[in-house]
Amino acid sequence: SVTPPAVGLVLPIDFESTTITYAFTNFVGGAGTVVNNPSITGVNPSNKLGKMIKNADQTYGGSFLTLSAPINFPTINIFKMKLFPPKVVNKE
Repeated sequence: SVTPPAVGLVLPIDFESTTITYAFTNFVGGAGTVVNNPSITGVNPSNKLGKMIKNADQTYGGSFLTLSAPINFPTINIFKMKLFPPKVVNKE
């Protein structure tokens, strides 16, 4: 089931709020959380970030957040995300 939206969860999301609970809905092999930024440099100076891990035994997996209000695409015509997708390879 989809987690209900947190009050005040609107774009842009920077995971810096101390009053919003970022309740991820996880599916298949995904697990989303908010964590401290391990590398505060370059284009990502924020202290917190969203992290999604896919279980190795799953073909795919994901997480999402439900916003408090719909996105108004005629007004907001660009949607972008900053991603750092390191791939960890199990060498066993």
